Amino acid sequence: MKKILRSTVVLTAFAFSLLLVQLSCRKDVVAQIANYILPVASKTTLGGVMVDGTSITIDKEGKISSTPTIFAPQSPIASTTGLGYVMVDGKTIVIDKDGKITAPDFTNFIYCKEHGTNDKPEIWIMNMDGSANRPIPIALPGGISIEPFDVGLKRTATKIIFGAENQNNRSIHYIYTCNLDGTGLTRMLEIEDDIIL
Repeated sequence: MKKILRSTVVLTAFAFSLLLVQLSCRKDVVAQIANYILPVASKTTLGGVMVDGTSITIDKEGKISSTPTIFAPQSPIASTTGLGYVMVDGKTIVIDKDGKITAPDFTNFIYCKEHGTNDKPEIWIMNMDGSANRPIPIALPGGISIEPFDVGLKRTATKIIFGAENQNNRSIHYIYTCNLDGTGLTRMLEIEDDIIL
């Protein structure tokens, strides 16, 4: 009986000590009444992300995306007297697939003469100062004539791109290309429809 009494006292003391621990650890929690706004995150402070809709966006699924900032060079544009960067516009200055930068030679220009030899249209080349005005000898297949007025006439740094027409069937048009001296004639397109370069 002594053992039971002793065990009861020990268990009562243990239960009392647990009650004291629970009372000493009790905390009151008060919920915030106002909305909490995270501060903007920085290198030194944790915080939220400011979505501006331009550089940082959230899609309808809640995915956050950022748009990279485009680097604008701080160096000046290159000139004949100083180093700098080159602005590639895709027309006067172009970069090919190998990364080579080229600029067309604008020391001459091309134009079309409506009534050339045998009263047929011809493509001519002339220097910018008006000198060396001459036709470009383009040897088209028989029955095909240059038609730059309805189709068009373009030039790159080394090539001419021009339209042609089948004289036997005027609904058939072509796009040809050749070098500035008339060599390397290549048919790029044949189509039974009106086309414009």
